[in-house]
This record gives sequence, C-alpha cells and structure tokens, in this order.
Amino acid sequence: MCLQCTTNATCYGEPIPGWLLMQSQADSRDWPKGWWGMVQCNDPSFVWEDTPMMDPIEMIEMVIRLRCHEGPYMIRQKKVDERIALIPEDSKLWTLYREFEERAAKFREIIDKSLSADCSYELVADCSKAGFRTRRHYPKAHDGDVAFWLYHRLGMWLASGRKAVHHSKKPRKFKVLNPRIPKAFMDLIPKGVLANVD
Repeated sequence: MCLQCTTNATCYGEPIPGWLLMQSQADSRDWPKGWWGMVQCNDPSFVWEDTPMMDPIEMIEMVIRLRCHEGPYMIRQKKVDERIALIPEDSKLWTLYREFEERAAKFREIIDKSLSADCSYELVADCSKAGFRTRRHYPKAHDGDVAFWLYHRLGMWLASGRKAVHHSKKPRKFKVLNPRIPKAFMDLIPKGVLANVD
C-alpha cells in the first residue's frame, strides 16, 4: 500500500507540473503525521516538517513592481533595491526573511539527501516549467537556487488559499499560480517603502 493511503494524506494541488503537494494525516515511519511531501506518483519523493513560507523580500519586490506606474517589469532593479534598503534592519520583515532563509536551507538539505540525480533533474526541469530561472536579476545569497525558489513557491501556493482535499480526489492538472498577498504581510511593509510607487 502506498504512503498516500497509509497516512491518509491530504492534497493541496500541483504547484509545479507533475508534483503534488501533500500533507500526512497519520503517522508513518517514512512520513510522520503533519509533515509535508512532494509526490510524483504514490510515495513522496521527499518529506519535511516545516510549513512552507514565502520569501518576504521577494514579496516586497513583487508589490513594488505591481504598484509601479511604469509597469511590473519596466522598473529598474536599482529602484527596487533602493526601496528595500528603506526597511529598517530591526523590522519584522527582516526577521521573517532570516527565518525563511534558515528554513529554505534545511529544505535544500532534505532535497539533496533524498533525491537521485535523475529525480533532481526532473524537479529542476518541472520547476522551470513553472517559472524558475537559474539566474535572476537581483542579488541574493540564494540566487538561482531551485530549493529556495520552490520553498517560496510552495509558501505562495498555500497562501493563495489552496484547499486540502483527500488524496483520492487529488487534482492532476497544473494550474498557474496567481499569488495573493496577505493583508497581514502588507501591514508589515513600512510606509516609506511603497511611497510614490503607485
């Protein structure tokens, strides 16, 4: 019997083509209760404990780009960086960012330990179909790291209101992610960061 059945897993859909995001609802040696898993077929390819979270700095960049009167892709990265530099170091956003980096680094270690070379290749290829690029236009310590990108995407996927369904009713079709930016997150952005961006 597959782990989806033995753990009575719930499914949150297909955040990247060919991979389902699931959560165990019963204890198993290979998939503890409450842990998350990315599933291609029957059993998860890898599992982890923490609920995925969004990269708060990436979200701020998205908000700035969406609010910019020049259009989301016309604003120069220098302007975005200048806005982000306005966020005080002791801000809750930077605390969240450090938490994101720590959790995403653990997520990367799990992927590295769990996946074969072939499966790792498939994961990167499928992430690319969902929008991952090996080189981004902004400087970050984890720039071009598929694990950090995927952890952020899974966090956005869950924040976008995906409902859990029983594993037997899982949707197989990949859907484009239309991110919702939670109001609680928007409230954390200092006023000066978004001033005169509209």
